[in-house]
Amino acid sequence: MYEDPHHLKTNSIWQEVVDFFLGNPNVPKFCMGDLNNLMHVNEKCGPTPTNASRVRNFCYLVKKCGFFYLGYSGPAYTWMNKCFATNPMFQHLDRCLANAEWCAAFPRTAVFHLPMIYSDHAPILATLDSPAHKPRKPFRFENWWLLEKDFTDMAKHRWHRSNSKPFHTRTKNLVRDLKQMAQEKKKTPMSN
Repeated sequence: MYEDPHHLKTNSIWQEVVDFFLGNPNVPKFCMGDLNNLMHVNEKCGPTPTNASRVRNFCYLVKKCGFFYLGYSGPAYTWMNKCFATNPMFQHLDRCLANAEWCAAFPRTAVFHLPMIYSDHAPILATLDSPAHKPRKPFRFENWWLLEKDFTDMAKHRWHRSNSKPFHTRTKNLVRDLKQMAQEKKKTPMSN
């Protein structure tokens, strides 16, 4: 999709999009391109203020279509005016949107903003079956571990077992052992 950069036909373009989407319910829908609109006032960096009314109107149209913003990896701004010496301006104008049916059908869709090389816009790459893995769950200390009679002795033993290793290795090993202990304890009743 390419949105009107001068915002003279924005409403008519989006009315066609809304009509198409409402006329084709329950179908995966994906919209990608230079939408020439911002979804938040912070998506612009430059000498002129963001038009908050235009932002609200665009967000309303996105919501009316049942779209979700898919996010991205890469540079935050997808357009620049290339006026480096005078009044540089950067904006996030290019994006990918999809509806709930799309997200259900292609849950591993990933969006990448690529570097601006030949154009004033950053190319966008969307992959439908991203090999990116889910981020690992961060380690969390569980308070119930302190209620276990053998916890303190086990933790001390595991910590001292790797005395000769660097600190980061010792902590990594302790975390692994604590997770393993927690899994074993969950399988058996508390020893108190």
